[in-house]
Amino acid sequence: MCVALLGLLGAIVTPMVASFTAENSAMQATYDGVDQLIEPSQIISRFVHEAVAPAPQGSTTATWSVFTANTGPDEAQFTADVGTYGQPSDAGPFTAYGPALVTIAVQRGSDGKPALVGTLVPADKGTCPGPAGSDGTACTWTGSAQQLFSVPDLTGVCVPGSAGCDPAAHPVFSYLVDATMTSTPSTSCSTSAGVVSCPLDQVLAVQFTFASRIAPGLPNGTQSEAYLLAPFYDAEVG
Repeated sequence: MCVALLGLLGAIVTPMVASFTAENSAMQATYDGVDQLIEPSQIISRFVHEAVAPAPQGSTTATWSVFTANTGPDEAQFTADVGTYGQPSDAGPFTAYGPALVTIAVQRGSDGKPALVGTLVPADKGTCPGPAGSDGTACTWTGSAQQLFSVPDLTGVCVPGSAGCDPAAHPVFSYLVDATMTSTPSTSCSTSAGVVSCPLDQVLAVQFTFASRIAPGLPNGTQSEAYLLAPFYDAEVG
């Protein structure tokens, strides 16, 4: 009798345990999937918020734009304040000597599929203009790039440079322009065919959308918009 009862209980409990284990695994996979996308989104937003021109307000340096000419639908490249000038940066194990060069771009991953990769290169010491007496005439970035994140297996985009790839067809980045932010000179956003031209020195915010094929049924995309908070500066920045 007892053996039969235990067998009956086992028959009832075993499927419940299996179901609980499967649900727990699915929940953990979902958390992992969301984390994989949310963390890069937060990193992008942080650096866009800290974006600054590589020369102070009123500088005679020709470069006013926060964004470089590489900026387009599949790449956002800009300069950002990463810490106190001449002090260790809070963005990595280096000393900040001016705005760092941040690049967020679609690249070919190790598996040959498109990946979204974020990198940062600190400014070279003594090259960035200061507000009172310039150390240099323009920032340069010749050091090693530090990887901020990598999101593999992007969906809905193509590997830049591959046959028939048109980044403008499914842009990862789009740019909100505010005409009141005009300074000179103005650089065009038209870096590839079909991209709507916009003056880079008037960009007010960056919107980004990307998705990664993590696993069937899991959240696989994120979208956000980040505003430039202080694109021009009057003091030394790191």
